[in-house]
Amino acid sequence: MCTFNGDRKVKVCDVAIGHVKAELAADLGDVVRYTHLEGEGTLVEVVGDGVDAGLFKQLVRNGMAAAEPAASP
Repeated sequence: MCTFNGDRKVKVCDVAIGHVKAELAADLGDVVRYTHLEGEGTLVEVVGDGVDAGLFKQLVRNGMAAAEPAASP
């Protein structure tokens, strides 16, 4: 569903991006940049300093988990 590219970047599929954005916005605010990749989802990058990589990954995983029931029929 999502592909991590290091500690500060992840490609998120369209199904999960709303949930991931909600998780990240609540805890990280404006230190995250979103770039839509046509046909590939959204690249999510930490652009601010002082962000814990473990927290970033956990928040993304929380968003992915929240999207799973929504993706099921």
